[in-house]
Amino acid sequence: MPKTLFIHIGTHKTGSTAIQNLLLLNKPELLKNGVLFPGSSDDHYQITNELRESEKPYLNRETQAYKIFTEIKSNLHYFDTFIISSEGFCENYELILPRLADIIAYFNLQIDIKIIIFYRYQASNLESTYQQYVKQLSTRLKMTFRHFLELHCYSAVFDYYLLLNCWSKYFDRNDMLILPFIANREKSNLYSTFLNAVNLQLTENYQLPTLDKINKGFSNNSLDFLRWLNILEVDNVLFLKISDILKLRETNHQTNYNFLSRDEEDRVMQSYEKSNYLVATDFLNRSDGKLFPNRQSHQRTMNQVYLQEDEFRPESFEDIFGLIKKENDNILTSLYVQIFTINSNDMVTFNAKHQFLAVLEKFVSALQIKTIKKTHKYDMEENIQMINKSKDWDVLLHVTKDNFHRCTFNFSKDCKGNFQISDHKIKIESTGNDPFFSLQKVTGNFDSETFLIITVSSTCDTKIQIFFQTRSQTNYTESNSFCRSIQEGENTVCFLIDHIEFNGQIRIDPGCNKGEYILHEIVIRSNVKSYEKLYEEYLSLKKIISN
Repeated sequence: MPKTLFIHIGTHKTGSTAIQNLLLLNKPELLKNGVLFPGSSDDHYQITNELRESEKPYLNRETQAYKIFTEIKSNLHYFDTFIISSEGFCENYELILPRLADIIAYFNLQIDIKIIIFYRYQASNLESTYQQYVKQLSTRLKMTFRHFLELHCYSAVFDYYLLLNCWSKYFDRNDMLILPFIANREKSNLYSTFLNAVNLQLTENYQLPTLDKINKGFSNNSLDFLRWLNILEVDNVLFLKISDILKLRETNHQTNYNFLSRDEEDRVMQSYEKSNYLVATDFLNRSDGKLFPNRQSHQRTMNQVYLQEDEFRPESFEDIFGLIKKENDNILTSLYVQIFTINSNDMVTFNAKHQFLAVLEKFVSALQIKTIKKTHKYDMEENIQMINKSKDWDVLLHVTKDNFHRCTFNFSKDCKGNFQISDHKIKIESTGNDPFFSLQKVTGNFDSETFLIITVSSTCDTKIQIFFQTRSQTNYTESNSFCRSIQEGENTVCFLIDHIEFNGQIRIDPGCNKGEYILHEIVIRSNVKSYEKLYEEYLSLKKIISN
């Protein structure tokens, strides 16, 4: 048998994660059958990242591109079959492909290369992609599927002819294994199809990945509940906790997220009609030109389509609230706190907030609700008043990840040097209970009011405190400070300094506990009149007097 490298390139939403987990879980069994799955699936995805970022990543011995292909090269005498798997090969493939070809030539593998590609009915893929965008933290989509459909009825991501035609410029069409992925089939069918493609059989010797290792979907009702959490901007920590509980719910429910009506499905498939015809005729040699001979719409009718509402309907989700209470009562309390403290001028969010609270009051004890309202009511009202009052004030200082180094100094020993800056945020690791740092002095005439807005995330419930100096008191003291309680997760807190002698010097204590704090943004505004503004007013007044 000739030695072969199989490159599995996805596509997206065709069970790639499940296949990769199968390969990773059964590496010993694969080795017994003469098959090497080098590194891990995460390493393989890193190769595609490196190919996007560098023209020749394989020249760097620290890259996964170098390590994976070196492992293949050094094992050519011991194994007949090698597998690389990453759906990342379907992203930016016009850029990636020539660089991938360069790697193969550089290592002079001199073995057969075969490409494995799964394709999926585009209407089904669109629904699955929408689900992914709602539930994954990097996107947390808020829009309804109807809106999503208008934006993505056709997408080059699902145009298989564009993908295959580009890959065929670098690899022989006869070496491209183009396989159908059919949603809602047992995963064992997918595993068998893939293993057969690499000349293996799924036997009882293979361990199958557990459900928690599979990128499992949500029922439409659970997914829509998560969408409303996105609209209300519940923080990621709480969002993940609720998602994990909803996954338990799906073990007894068939995952079924049919958002498309039959007419909408037809419209989606018509947008890919020419592309699918070319795939069927040019790549699969089908004379009838049908890429999907058996329509996979499941003959849906309008009363089977899940229709999302533009307004929150609490009666649709009461069983979900009940499940969360059963699994972890504290989550509902935390959810009540976060939603209670939402400040939004958006009418949809405003209405959803009050509908959510009305349902939560059935599950959270009256004593807890009373305590929450007593604790947070003043802060909420004060924040709203201060934000409205200061919206037209001048910004004196705006601290982000881009200028954090320049705008801060005098770190406490508990966090000195323990911070990282990335992805629009500043992560501070406190080794003790007294993390603090000072801000660059803000300038101006301070016989006025100064307003701070701080967005910070904490890994626990704690308190944030700011200290300020005055002309007569240049040390930081408790008497010249303000304190606010913050919850686990993301918080926005506001402080108003109206001391007539405020000298512009501020210290921030992001918490009073050991652990991780993430600063997203610090904004300082003031109604102070700058010297330039005062001088303009002086000239204007002088002109009036002279006339």
